[in-house]
Amino acid sequence: MNGLMDIEAAIFALILGAALWPLMMRVFPTRGWLLGSVLALFCVAVSISAALFATGTREFAIPESEIVDRPIEVPGEGYVTSDTCRSCHPGEYNTWHQSYHRSMTQVPTPENVLGDFDDKVVELYGHSYHLQRRGDEFWVELDYLSPLLDQQKNYTRVWRKIVLMTGSHHMQVYWMSHAKSKRLEMLPVVYLFEADRWVPRASVFLQSDTEEYHGELGRWNDTCIDCHTTRPQPGKHDDFDLDSQAAEFGIACEACHGPAHKHITANRSFPRRYKLALSDANDETIFHPKQVSEKQSSQVCGRCHGVTQIKKRDYNPFHDLSEFRTPLTKSDEQLWAKAGKELGQDFLDNSYWPDGMIRVRGREFNALINNPCYNHGDKSKRVMSCMSCHVLHQRPEDKRDPLEWADDQLKPGMRTDLACTQCHEDFLDDKRIAAHTHHPVGSSGSACYNCHMPFTTYGLLQSMRSHTVTSPSIASTLETGRPNACNLCHLDKTMTWAAKHLDDWWGIRSPAITEEPNLAASVDWLLRGDAAQRAMLAWAMGWDSAREVSGTDWMTPHLARLLDDPYDAIRFIARRSLMKQPGFSDFEYDFVASADDRKQGVLRALDLWRKQPSAEELKDRLSVLFDENGQLQQERADRLAAQRNDRVVRLAE
Repeated sequence: MNGLMDIEAAIFALILGAALWPLMMRVFPTRGWLLGSVLALFCVAVSISAALFATGTREFAIPESEIVDRPIEVPGEGYVTSDTCRSCHPGEYNTWHQSYHRSMTQVPTPENVLGDFDDKVVELYGHSYHLQRRGDEFWVELDYLSPLLDQQKNYTRVWRKIVLMTGSHHMQVYWMSHAKSKRLEMLPVVYLFEADRWVPRASVFLQSDTEEYHGELGRWNDTCIDCHTTRPQPGKHDDFDLDSQAAEFGIACEACHGPAHKHITANRSFPRRYKLALSDANDETIFHPKQVSEKQSSQVCGRCHGVTQIKKRDYNPFHDLSEFRTPLTKSDEQLWAKAGKELGQDFLDNSYWPDGMIRVRGREFNALINNPCYNHGDKSKRVMSCMSCHVLHQRPEDKRDPLEWADDQLKPGMRTDLACTQCHEDFLDDKRIAAHTHHPVGSSGSACYNCHMPFTTYGLLQSMRSHTVTSPSIASTLETGRPNACNLCHLDKTMTWAAKHLDDWWGIRSPAITEEPNLAASVDWLLRGDAAQRAMLAWAMGWDSAREVSGTDWMTPHLARLLDDPYDAIRFIARRSLMKQPGFSDFEYDFVASADDRKQGVLRALDLWRKQPSAEELKDRLSVLFDENGQLQQERADRLAAQRNDRVVRLAE
């Protein structure tokens, strides 16, 4: 207790006294034991005084049960926390501790806060944020809008304490206490690691209303808590009465292995541990993904990495996920129709492509369960699962840097064809690969996943690979608007060109294509596409494989145009790809600057491009809007841009 000698101080004083007693007996042998005892007791008194002082000045942690301004950690119902696992499983604990799963939710400390709170003032979209560190605490002064959503936008200045934060891979999102309750409110600016700066939270997602105030009051308590903590308990009685708790913040050991109390109790028995170690028997007191079926192990991931309908809470890995959540797929017509009514068609459009394929990052379970490699039903063949490519603990023999492993938690070699040939062993033959792909072995065109898992999923300011295995299809592109693998790599080619090769090589017939004459699909999507298409193609122009295949000199004016796109995220991605262009590595541009400044950025980019030597290869590049003399067809580009699809896009990342 604060100000009083605790147990540690008492033990320290007694140990010191016991150590001094024989020393005093030797120093004063002729004075007798009385003097030695008095001096020893004097030293003990001094040590007790020192301990009292140290104890009195120590900062004591407030018990979780006494915290009233944020959700709290409350182990129970068999949950014992990851610290308990550490003593017996130090290797697994250490690799988990280096993962981004661990840090999905954290209480802010000077060691884990990465945002700049050094008395920093951030001005963005008409709002000012004064960020400040006070000892070990973090505070912000900001314009506060009444939770009653004052229509007159009558903001007042308030100081708020940062009490929780989420994310540590791409950005950190900070949550403020609200009126000394456990209901949290989001700080509307986040710290974006790639840009090393504060940006509006809405700007890092593909949405149009980025200049609005996004405090998202209470969202952490009833949404984020579900996948950013272990054993989440929203404790939502109503919009104001919240008692949110979790067994542990972050995705901890028991999120994947289940509550461990029975496991710990049972394995206190040495004979039991010894017997299990010498046998192949499963320890049924704990859930181990390697000891169950591929589909059952994938459910553990699907609990968070999926778009699902919640039936009831308190799922743990020992359960069948279907009893608690139902994945939302278009193949379930009844559930799909119900979701359209309850969540709105916009939600479906912003989570899925029109054919039902998932289109947003973090929902890979929905993509997995639509795979033929998952659903083949052949018991003689392996079933594709999350664990086919991913591993939750880096193994000792894996010599990669832990940060490299943590960035997707892939097994060694899973960024190569090994991801596919571990099952499709017949494609280990180079001759067969060349015959099948019609591309040189070892080239990006011969890589299995570039054709069968292309970058058609979006999230966190980048495209990522689809987790549904498909084959390139122009018909699917025309039906859904989803870019096909051929045109995502061959950015300078038309869909007609891609359709001809698909027909010649694999007999994949394409429906009639009505496209702008001799116009590369990528340029068409950049100019006339919707925000999702523009974001993906802006990213693709920074993808090294596509740049190598398609050439790059023609890309600059098209990327420059996107610097004034209505969507903040598209402007950010375009600038990132633009910086790969010759002469643009240090191009200064602020993607959340004013409209006038952004337009000036476009002009500066074009001016810089025009000053560069004219590339001979631009002549006759008609498909990417350069004429026979290598001049940009500006009027045609402007005409196409005027046809841009301005439907509202808000991808549900």
